[in-house]
Amino acid sequence: MDKNQFSYIIKEVDNNLKTIKSLKTTDSDDLYSELKSLIKDFKDGGEKLLKDGDILQIGIVGQVKAGKSSFLNSLFFDGESILPKASTPMTAGLTVLEYSDENSFEVEYFSREDWSVFVDQDESYKRIEQEIRQHEAGAPASVINRMIEERTSEGQRSAHEMVSACSASANAKIGANPDKRHFNDKNDLQDILEKYVGANGEYTSVVKNLFIKMNDKRLKGMRIVDTPGVNDPVISRENRTRMFLHSCHGVFLLSSATDFLGSGDVNFLNNRIGNQGIGCVLLLASKFDSMLQDIGAECEMKQKDRQDLVEVKDTQLRRLKRRLNEQRDTIVDNLKIKVDFTSGIGYSIAHKDKSKWDEVERNVVNQMTRFYPDYFCNDADVRETFEALSNISDIRKNYLEGWFLSNKEEIISNKINDYFAQNQVSISEFINKKDDELERKLQILKETNKAQIQQQRKTQSKIFDSLENKFKYILKKFANDLQNNMKNIFNSVDRPILSQIPIEQTSGYIEHKGMLWGHNSTNFNYDIINTHQLEEELRSLIKGYAKEVNDKWENLLNEARKETEEMLSDEISNFELTLGASSSFDDKYYRSLIESTIDDMRIYQAIDIDTIISDANDAIARICDKNYTPGDSAKDSKESKVPGILKEGFEDHLKVVKSGVRTFFDSHCGQIKNQINDNMKATIAQAENLKNDFTPRLREEGEKYMADLESKLQNKKEAELQLQLVVSSVKKIKNLFN
Repeated sequence: MDKNQFSYIIKEVDNNLKTIKSLKTTDSDDLYSELKSLIKDFKDGGEKLLKDGDILQIGIVGQVKAGKSSFLNSLFFDGESILPKASTPMTAGLTVLEYSDENSFEVEYFSREDWSVFVDQDESYKRIEQEIRQHEAGAPASVINRMIEERTSEGQRSAHEMVSACSASANAKIGANPDKRHFNDKNDLQDILEKYVGANGEYTSVVKNLFIKMNDKRLKGMRIVDTPGVNDPVISRENRTRMFLHSCHGVFLLSSATDFLGSGDVNFLNNRIGNQGIGCVLLLASKFDSMLQDIGAECEMKQKDRQDLVEVKDTQLRRLKRRLNEQRDTIVDNLKIKVDFTSGIGYSIAHKDKSKWDEVERNVVNQMTRFYPDYFCNDADVRETFEALSNISDIRKNYLEGWFLSNKEEIISNKINDYFAQNQVSISEFINKKDDELERKLQILKETNKAQIQQQRKTQSKIFDSLENKFKYILKKFANDLQNNMKNIFNSVDRPILSQIPIEQTSGYIEHKGMLWGHNSTNFNYDIINTHQLEEELRSLIKGYAKEVNDKWENLLNEARKETEEMLSDEISNFELTLGASSSFDDKYYRSLIESTIDDMRIYQAIDIDTIISDANDAIARICDKNYTPGDSAKDSKESKVPGILKEGFEDHLKVVKSGVRTFFDSHCGQIKNQINDNMKATIAQAENLKNDFTPRLREEGEKYMADLESKLQNKKEAELQLQLVVSSVKKIKNLFN
């Protein structure tokens, strides 16, 4: 679709929307509101795409603390901390980098409307906090804080932080026009940014978005956008991120190497990237140095020979790619995904004078030198190795310039085509549904008279009365079946069992009595636990158990919901038969009401596997924290006794680990079972509430439906004409998209 076609469609849609709005009927008002919102999103995204048709837009996305700002600092600011790391998710706005002949900076503040929402959420937070402090007077601060977190939403906590941090000078900026300033160089920009978006910046709490234009030839032809974390709790910023993704051509998705491609990343790929026509995704394992340090520390703990850094790097990169392949079935098909690694701190270390390294950077250098000494013999080696681990040069060459810019025209063309194709489908589906509803209403209006309405009211009231107990029975059956079948879930899923603790041999010098006098040290072989393998097996077993239980719960709930929906719909069909074929009763309307009501139960569908695995990781780490190491028990024994002492010591250690594993499975299987049961109880409670509320709701909607129809019959010809005009306008819009 080109600009002329797009402009024509938008113009024609606007004309028809004006017609719909001018009619001032119940049907037209509701339809206008829904259509206007849908078309506005389509229009905004399309205009942005076509306006910037020659600019390649690339997003930097990922979880909070995935290293997005560090990555951008490496790409464009030589590793200097020009773009401050977000102090929290609540102060992480959207930052746009683009080319300009002159260096300039612009900051957009929250509007008064935005801020009023935060103030309301803050009031809710403070009210809950006060209730907890009064009710739990004398409880430890940690308990109070945990209860506050459990009872407040992330949005409320975000708002509380922002409002609390808002000084008088910051408050004066709310609703103000954007501030624009010029800057000379990156150091000048760093000073400016610290004031506006730094952790303790004067205006940080009220800044919504940043726009930085730089005379940097690397930015020519592209726009780089650093987005907030994938679950931004600030809705107005979340909307801005969503709108940006409408016009985004490709993304760098940063995922921490130590927790690579978790469920949050997969959800983001599917729900935020895959449905926006974004074809190219570079999946970057960030903080790659942390993974290498963990592996080095593990080798040291197990007293293994040091590994070669390049071999470790290559092995881990293969593992990351394997992880993507394992997850492929859960990711939408239309994404082209490549995998690589990066280390923001590595680039900073390589490009800073060592005298300017901060404490964290010095510690990273010391750790890597300790675990991989062959690659850090002198200052030149340190810089060269960390430069290689940052991978920034290759990322710039192979992806930013190679993959994205070299295929710029094709990527932009594909994005535009995908955007309009996807929106054509979604908008067409919506309009087709509305067209069917309006045609049905028009047909009913033509076939109905006042006498029929009066008779139908009486019949409807009787039918609703007779159906009330049936509806209650059906919803009660739903709750009972759900509760009874829950037992089958846990009976049909085998509790995870670790077949054996992975054991391997190591050796070490053990001190013991000499042959005649004094002490000798002799090298002995003895057993230790392969803690790395044990960690992997425990994690895999508990994750597999959680997934299998969760899948069975979801299947059970879906089947129960489907059966309940069908039974309720059957009663509506019987209702229709009772009224007679000539009746104006619109069974589809009531079916849709049933569907939407039953569909509300989806909110209790999935258990929080991410939290379960996160808790499990902590418990696994405690189990595997200490391995068997020979102590002084052999010191006063003869050499011939040492093997037996080592064996006995290891067996005692093995008993402790086995006990820990049993406790681990007891605890986390119980946690999973409790979450499923909590979901079941919440669903049943919802069904109980619905049992008493469903018929009154149906009665209320039915009366509203009849009243609207009766109102139209006051002037039937005029009502038919107006409804026909609405139908005609909808058909014209429908034809534009079909």
